[in-house]
Amino acid sequence: YFLCTELDLEPGETRTWSIVSDVGFDQPAVTSLRRQLRALPDRTADLTASLRDTSQALIETMARADALERTGDEVATAHHFSNVTYNVMRGGIPLDGYVVDTADFGRYLEQRNGVVASNHRGLLSTLNPEINRSELLELLDATGDADLRRLGRGYLPFSFSRRHGDPSRPWNSFSIRTADEHGDPVTYFEGNWRDIFQNWEAVCASYPMYLPDIVSVFVDASTPDGFNPYRITSNGIDWEVPDPEEPWSNMGYWGDHQIIDLLPLLEATDPYQPGTIEQLLSDARFAYADVPYRIAPYEEIVNDPKATIEYDEDAASETAARVEAVGSDGRLVWGDGAVHHVTFLEKLVVPALAKLSNFVPAGGIWMNTQRPEWNDANNALVGYGLSMVTLYQLRAYLDYLRRLVASANIAVDMSHEVADWLGATIDILAAGPDREITDQGRKKLMDALGTAFSDYRRRIYDHGFTGTTSLDVSDVARLCDVAIAHLDGTIATSRRDDGLYDSYNLVHISNDHQAASVERLGEMLEGQVAVIESGVLDADQCADVVDALFE
Repeated sequence: YFLCTELDLEPGETRTWSIVSDVGFDQPAVTSLRRQLRALPDRTADLTASLRDTSQALIETMARADALERTGDEVATAHHFSNVTYNVMRGGIPLDGYVVDTADFGRYLEQRNGVVASNHRGLLSTLNPEINRSELLELLDATGDADLRRLGRGYLPFSFSRRHGDPSRPWNSFSIRTADEHGDPVTYFEGNWRDIFQNWEAVCASYPMYLPDIVSVFVDASTPDGFNPYRITSNGIDWEVPDPEEPWSNMGYWGDHQIIDLLPLLEATDPYQPGTIEQLLSDARFAYADVPYRIAPYEEIVNDPKATIEYDEDAASETAARVEAVGSDGRLVWGDGAVHHVTFLEKLVVPALAKLSNFVPAGGIWMNTQRPEWNDANNALVGYGLSMVTLYQLRAYLDYLRRLVASANIAVDMSHEVADWLGATIDILAAGPDREITDQGRKKLMDALGTAFSDYRRRIYDHGFTGTTSLDVSDVARLCDVAIAHLDGTIATSRRDDGLYDSYNLVHISNDHQAASVERLGEMLEGQVAVIESGVLDADQCADVVDALFE
């Protein structure tokens, strides 16, 4: 498969050669490239110049993400550049800082929602070819159109992005498009949920003004039942579809992303733009992803925790029809002929309620949505697995949410169904024990929380959202208080004799469904990281965990 020859070298003599390949070329393109190379008057010099230019372009791209940090350690310097390169490829980087190409923005609007684009074509025609992003957002806000405001913040002019993953898997494509067929720059990103948001968090150390908009993209892509689709792109969201003919086909919700990927983005925003997250709480321009998954009723989950998601073919067909009619906004939840809007606070509360509804005292958060958490070791835990890692992260999230609403003396609109679910969860947690729980008491609390979540799901699956009610943010603070009391009790029981903390456990439900016991599993590193970040340990206790790790 390789060019072969024999070389005789005299002392000090050098010979050089080049092998040119491009696996993306078809046969005519290969023939054209060969002709082009053969026609070069000085092939070596031209190839060297091309390599130099493309290498310099790569360096300049990565420099925008601060890849050129240098130390006296050459290996560490190279390692840092490599890490930044992988990070940028897994999420992209702003093509031109905070400058927006208005023609590209117009094409984005058409693709996402043709109705919105048509309604505001006059405004777009008055814009200069390039505009500062903050100026553009001010103009969009002035229209009062919630969808235009939402879409404006969803426009991230990032480039140099490709999906992350094992190349042996058929759904992974490793093409990085930096220019179109005319040679013009391409703004495009795509990635699996966890990868893209984690990598954007790092990129935003260089571009922090994008953080609130990335938060908006995050929450707009989460579902009414508190989870997220599999993939996100500049063209919208995507999810896994069951296919009997495809051996890699799978579906379900990953359980951890809605907490551990959102919290760092919120926390990263605060130092750069203080007060911005708080000001968003009552803003009603946010949306839900309409993923056609249907989580089974609680009773069925208890009967078979490994088969808990059904694919709603009718809902998927309705979504596809909307996409055909208006664009990729059709994959969002609609009501009364338009995208359904809710407040930012509601979008923060729903994933917290989803996790608390799967809380198993002295065990963790029940992973019963057919997919494990991010760690591959959890593949065997689907169905009966309990995550202390998510519980630690949930504790930190609730503490952040409690502090966020503490200074916001306001009332915020919330969907009737979410408000009822919130009230039921508060009542259940306030009445239930948070320490010294028996197997029967554990199951009773699981039943109450699981049934409340199941009732909420049935309402939104069957009838959608039916309106809003005004909710005082002190109710959200109350949820955080009663929930943290329970979580802290479970964290206290999760400390092991070796000074480390549980990461994952198993739940065992009795045959009569009247009791639930917890089987503790071996230690894993991520549990120690998560408990330190949970905020429940003081400095001395954190140091004890680190010492135990070294032991």
